[in-house]
Amino acid sequence: SLVGSEMCIRDRSTGGLFKKAERAPSPAESIQKCRATLEMLEKRQIHLDQKVEKEQQTARKFVAAKNKKGALMALKRKKIYESQADKLNGAIFTLEQQIATLEGASVQFETLNTMRMWQATMNHLNRNMEVEAVEDMMDDVRDKLEVANVIGDAIGTPLLDVADEN
Repeated sequence: SLVGSEMCIRDRSTGGLFKKAERAPSPAESIQKCRATLEMLEKRQIHLDQKVEKEQQTARKFVAAKNKKGALMALKRKKIYESQADKLNGAIFTLEQQIATLEGASVQFETLNTMRMWQATMNHLNRNMEVEAVEDMMDDVRDKLEVANVIGDAIGTPLLDVADEN
């Protein structure tokens, strides 16, 4: 299960021979951590994009000043920042996938728990009901309704026919 599951880690206080249980984070905790990390990565990406733009401008200035070596160094730094930004894009995509997967798994888990609860409730309710007893009771109810309808019809029928009086 996702909620309350335990991960095993080596207990270093006993020389690593025994494992002690550690509670796994809840889906909400994991999603929150992923979103916080995602936000940090997106801020870092904006920063790298600004550095790429700055190096591009620096390279143009060096070209205008006919400083080929300075322009090449600026373009190399720009390439490094672009490479870092590409890696960040990959990490951002991975985190977005993980968030979507955790949200989906959490929904599935809650759905399954709801289905289990429904099953337990139905088992409890049906424990004291037998199909034959229910059918017998329903036949008795139908009989009583039929009697009530006959009585209602008899009471509702006028004793004297108004058309016969004239």
